[in-house]
Amino acid sequence: MSNINGDKIVAVFRDVGHGEAYFLRASFGVRACAACGGAFTAETQKRGGLRIVLKEKQMKALNTNMILACFMTIGLFLFDSCQEQETKEDKKEKKEEKKEEKKEEKKEEKEAALKVLAATDTSTIACDSKLWDNVYKPKRLEVMDKCMTVTGTIEESNAEEDGDQHMLLKLDPQFKDLVNKRNEKKKNGDLVIEAVCINKITESKVGDACKGYINHVLLPKVGDRVKVTGSYVLDSHNGWTEIHPISKIEKLN
Repeated sequence: MSNINGDKIVAVFRDVGHGEAYFLRASFGVRACAACGGAFTAETQKRGGLRIVLKEKQMKALNTNMILACFMTIGLFLFDSCQEQETKEDKKEKKEEKKEEKKEEKKEEKEAALKVLAATDTSTIACDSKLWDNVYKPKRLEVMDKCMTVTGTIEESNAEEDGDQHMLLKLDPQFKDLVNKRNEKKKNGDLVIEAVCINKITESKVGDACKGYINHVLLPKVGDRVKVTGSYVLDSHNGWTEIHPISKIEKLN
């Protein structure tokens, strides 16, 4: 197929009384009969379908062959439009299939998480409620789950001035919904986890929060894959989610 002014020729009818009639498919969606004197245009609509315009006055000026040629071209356009519609429907169907696949994957991830919890004994999932007596400013922490167990990999670990060990946990896929946009923006998508009163306190405003308490939680190293049990909270001061305080950490093989 050749082109006229960059437009692809759909069909060519010869010897129709006015030389050759070229029927074009324009790149911007408007199709027109080049030799029909503006009598016929067909336009693909943005929301699908085909808009065909036949101008009565101009049509009367055409001979019979030209009119037949125009209507034959309409048939070609309608056929082409149907093919385009089928392609759109195929894409929509594939999109729906992918959506269902993602739902199924998410369901499988949740089931895997439940299996992890089911395989954990009662002593592992129990949280020590007394730890809240040693949390600095506990009112800033909005409890969303009193006791939760998650798994993941330690990506960062720092001793804080208030005596806590502040760590970042890259969660396993089945727990990814536990982080929010603030975690993603400020903590690289990691869940904050904190073990209270495990370091020397250098911040005076902490007061007696850790007085008389020694935390025996075994701190992991960066890169360790672990299972962490504690209260799942929203830190209202910073906006991100945490496991705070941690009741237990287990290193996984």
